[in-house]
Amino acid sequence: MVNGEETWSSQISSLAAGASKTLMFPFSTPSEPQTIVITVTADSKDAIVESNEQNNSNSTTVEIIEPQLPDLTITSFTAGAASYETGKAMTFSVTVKNQGTAASGSAYLSLSGNGVSTYKQSIGTLAVGGTKQLTFSVPAPDTAQPLTLTAFADCDEVVAESNENNNTKSLSVSVTAPVVYPDLIVSSVTPTRSSYETGMTGVVHAVVTNQGEQDAGAFLVTMVNGEETWSSQISSLAAGASKTLMFPFSTPSEPQTIVITVTADSKDAIVESNELNNSNSTTVEIIEPQLPDLTITSFTAGAASYETGKAMTFSVTVKNQGAAAAGSSDTLTHLCVNSFNIRSIRVLGAAPLTSRRLAQASRLWYLDGNPDAMLARTYRISLTAPYRSASFFAAVR
Repeated sequence: MVNGEETWSSQISSLAAGASKTLMFPFSTPSEPQTIVITVTADSKDAIVESNEQNNSNSTTVEIIEPQLPDLTITSFTAGAASYETGKAMTFSVTVKNQGTAASGSAYLSLSGNGVSTYKQSIGTLAVGGTKQLTFSVPAPDTAQPLTLTAFADCDEVVAESNENNNTKSLSVSVTAPVVYPDLIVSSVTPTRSSYETGMTGVVHAVVTNQGEQDAGAFLVTMVNGEETWSSQISSLAAGASKTLMFPFSTPSEPQTIVITVTADSKDAIVESNELNNSNSTTVEIIEPQLPDLTITSFTAGAASYETGKAMTFSVTVKNQGAAAAGSSDTLTHLCVNSFNIRSIRVLGAAPLTSRRLAQASRLWYLDGNPDAMLARTYRISLTAPYRSASFFAAVR
């Protein structure tokens, strides 16, 4: 067998007429891809006299190609940001591709750089043309500095590749000292009452807090109640400090639930670490006015008739059936009679009642008292009968 300058020979001891024999020859491939011709010749030394000496050789062509190996390369290496604060997490994304002509065995990807440790993740195996994306979270150094990081595919160099020089990729990020800002919030909005009546003025207390790491300068705090707006200026607020503000508001003329919103730094005068948490709201219930309602639930005489000059007794029960207590200025009960001849009226156990002329034939006596909301009080009255018929009534006002 002849392969260019390479020759191999094999001896056949004998070969019967019509018989065949198979031989095996090794050959070496060249160092460059090409097509080679291999020729095998029978009776290459012309030891046999043959009927045809011209048909002893046969040839074939063999295609010589590049070795079929994987080729791991990094097609993408990106950072989540161009710079990071000291001590904060840095994120990186690395994409590895097998651009070779054979599948790769299992391999690892490393991430390393100045000021950081070395981190590894498994790539696994990759088919021809296959890719794998890996994400790293790495703490930034505690000191501000520029960083250069390198991603290395097959960092342990266990995979034989067609190209061993394209396994790495590098990028740079900066590590900076943290920048601190104020962070203004309205931590609470609290009305002074659980509900307010229609047509009155209410009050809310708003607590404004700087939960950031930097003092805040002057800023405006605004309360909005529908179309009603009130503002208050805070000259400064230290980091971690709070300030309580009081805002009035008007209640509508109809019962309803209103929403009151208070916003810190409503004019955006302060640069903050979080600009989306400046407002807080509360709901306030607006109800009908809560008033007392005094009524006489019982007015009885001790007897249906009395002799002239004798003592008469009466019992009057007054009840406040309203939704609020009656104030001390309210005159609760009076008893009116149509005769001048009654000398005095006494509530049992109390001083004589005051009297005032209402008309030519009547006087008015006042019973002092202040029944609580939805409670009743009974007044027992003793007076001297007049010398003629008289009528009596009790009323509250």
